Parts: sequence; structure tokens; C-alpha cells
Amino acid sequence: MCKKLYIFIFLFCGFKVFSAVITRNQVINMAKNYLNVKWVPLTDVCNELNPPFNAKPYFKSGENYTGEAYCYGGFDRYSWEDPYGNLGWPNYGYTFPKRIALGFCPGGVGTEKYEPIAPIHLAGIDCSGYATRCWGIEDSFHPYTTMSLFSSGIALAIDYEDLKPGDILDNPGDHVVVYASGDIIGSWNIYEAVPKRVIYRSFPSSSPKYNYLNYIPLTIFPQFCDESPEDKESIVLPEEETTLDISITIKASGSINSSEVTMTINGEKIDNLSLESQGINEWLLKAEDYDVSDGGKFDVKVTAKNEVAITSNEYIDEYEWSFTVNGPPVVKEKCVEKEGGGTLQQFILSNSSILAGFTEGTVCFLYPHADDVPIDINKLSFTFSKPMDEVTTTPAVSAPFGFTPSWDGDQTIELNLTDNLEYCKDYTMKENWGQVLFFEFLDIVYNL
Repeated sequence: MCKKLYIFIFLFCGFKVFSAVITRNQVINMAKNYLNVKWVPLTDVCNELNPPFNAKPYFKSGENYTGEAYCYGGFDRYSWEDPYGNLGWPNYGYTFPKRIALGFCPGGVGTEKYEPIAPIHLAGIDCSGYATRCWGIEDSFHPYTTMSLFSSGIALAIDYEDLKPGDILDNPGDHVVVYASGDIIGSWNIYEAVPKRVIYRSFPSSSPKYNYLNYIPLTIFPQFCDESPEDKESIVLPEEETTLDISITIKASGSINSSEVTMTINGEKIDNLSLESQGINEWLLKAEDYDVSDGGKFDVKVTAKNEVAITSNEYIDEYEWSFTVNGPPVVKEKCVEKEGGGTLQQFILSNSSILAGFTEGTVCFLYPHADDVPIDINKLSFTFSKPMDEVTTTPAVSAPFGFTPSWDGDQTIELNLTDNLEYCKDYTMKENWGQVLFFEFLDIVYNL
């Protein structure tokens, strides 16, 4: 009797299972986990290396330490257990705390001279391993260097102004850090793995090694740009037009799936969205013919996930903007000029609500004087979201202090003060139909 052998071949095509959705907060929390891990080394010498590695004077056996040790080429996870079950080189499934408990010598300073075997014998993590772990890439081996983080296509290069928590600053071939905060270019707060351990500090330092111009901002999160209508734009539609196309460009190092993108307008989810590829790493998201017949303010929020197949992760981020239709003009920019030249760098408007012509809220002038001391500010200026009629707008503005109005183009009105303003005193500006702009001078220092 002849037996038949049936061979069943199952092919799985075109389907990728993503293991985790990573947020920016998760990246920062992961960075903190490595910063805050506590440990006590059982030994401070590694005789398996030639010459023997001595962790002293940085780490001594029996003493308490916080922050994972540095090791060139190291990729040790901060936690006691490895939830991913990695068993490969170089740590064979042993995490940093477990290796320390087993008597491995911690790294520290000078581990690079033992390349490439340092991470086999020393416990710790290096700068690119740290950035990679913070991004949720939990391989069994060290997957990316400072060079390949930049060149592999896993991340997008962005502008310094676009840095957000969880992005990285990479100096290919040298060093990489995790960006935490800071709005001034070249002056940031960062997490990094450096000899001797993981630290949190301000960047740059006095060392020429940390010249920020050498560092390229990279992100693994989706990026948003070229929104239409523009943020804070005020649109006047002809009476016969009642709809608008609302769109935004999304850029990502991986792919953007239409099922993973959402848009809400004034809190309402938009179902009829189109997502069109615009070439490599770029997509256009659009809500066509959206009904704006009621006019007013429209708040838009877009959420997208960057699917990075090589990491098995999705990286989620969101972007918000607003515009008005057939509504009053909006003050987009505000400026305060100090007597003798110079502009106050911070001019904060909070608790805002759109009124006819201005935005109502508290304006905080950053100023170091005491009560009842004159403030040497000599000009206030407001830039509107669209061209204004100088003849009708100028007489509509009034204030409880003397000023001479002038215009810089057809969108910016300047109030040249003829009276001194007093510190810690409220001032109310009005348009002649009674709308107000409220000023409050607060006790905080300005930075020129």
C-alpha cells in the first residue's frame, strides 16, 4: 500500500506584528530607569581582561551606586529580568543588576581599550546602546552605533527647533545623547551614557567634545509640517463657499498606515480622510470639503504612528493647530521693546479666548524691578493674522496710558509709549466696541 505524504506550507506575507507602541513619555521614562538603577558591586577588578581592568577609583566593591555603569559596546538592560528573553551575545540574557549580583565587574572609565570584548566581561551600557534602549529597541545584541543611528534610515534628521523630548542628538562616530528639554538652541537638558555612568545634565559642557554644532538632531517619531490652513490663520470665505480642505504633511523614517492616523476637528473625529504618499518618507493627510459654514474657531488635532519594521515598534506622536473662518482677526505675534534697544525675549499670553481684533489673556512682562518702579518699556507691537485697514483699526485701539500709533506694513501696529508704565499694575487695552486685552506685570526676571 502506498502512503501519500502531504506537505503543508504556510506562507505569511505582507503582515507585520508590531510589539509595542512607543510614546515620547515612555522614552524619557526609560532614560530615567537607567539613571536611577541602584546597585552594589561585588568586585571592582576584572582579571579576565588583559591587562586586568580596575574599576577603581570610580566604583568600589561593597559601596552603593545609582545610575548604570558605562561600558564601551555594552548593552545591558537596567532591570533585574529581561522581559524579552534575549539570550544572545554579549550578555546572554543577563541584565545589568543580575550581572553585578553574579560578580561581574562594572565598567566605568577606560573600557574602550578592550574593544570588542569589553561587554563580555564588564557590566554596563554605552551611549548608542543607551539611546537604542530608550527608543524601546530591545535586541539581544548591540544593534546600533552612533554612525548607524544616523545612516541606517531608522531615524529622520530634523531641525534643532523641532527637537522634542525623546529625540536624540547624534555626533556620528563619536557620541549620542537623548534630548529631554530646552528651547534655546545649543542649551538643552539631556540624558547620556558617558564614562563612568548614565547621567542627566545640561548640554553643552565646557568640553569641545560637546559642541552642539557637531550633533545632528534625529527622531524616530512622526513629524508634522505644512498644515493648511496655517496655524492661527484667519480666513474670510466668499458667501457662496462653505467648505475647506484641511491637510497636513506627515514625515516618518518608516511607514505611515492610513488605519493608524486620526484627525479630530473641535473634538469630532473625521472619518473621511485621505492619505497620499508624496515620495520617500512623506505623506499628505487631508480632510476634503470640510463644512465650515458656521464659521468661528477650528481646533485640529492629528495623531500618527511611525511603523519602523526593523524595530518591531510603532512610534506615536500628535500635532495640534487652530484657525478661524469668517471670524475676527487674531493677534499672532506680540513684541515688547525696552528703552535703549533690545526686545524682551519672553512675552507670554495665557488663558486666551478669541475676541474681536485681540486675544484676551494675561501678558507677563519679565522684569526685575520692585513695586511702583517705572518700567522702561517704550513700545508694544501686535501682528495680526491678516492685513488690516489702518484707517479703521488705529482709532479703535485705546489704552489707559499715552501712546502714538504707527504701522509696520499692513499687519503690525506699534504703540510708541509716551507715558511710563508702572510695575505690578494692571493695564487694560480696549477697542472702541469694548473688547479688551488685559496686561499684568509680574515679578519675574527678563532675559535680554
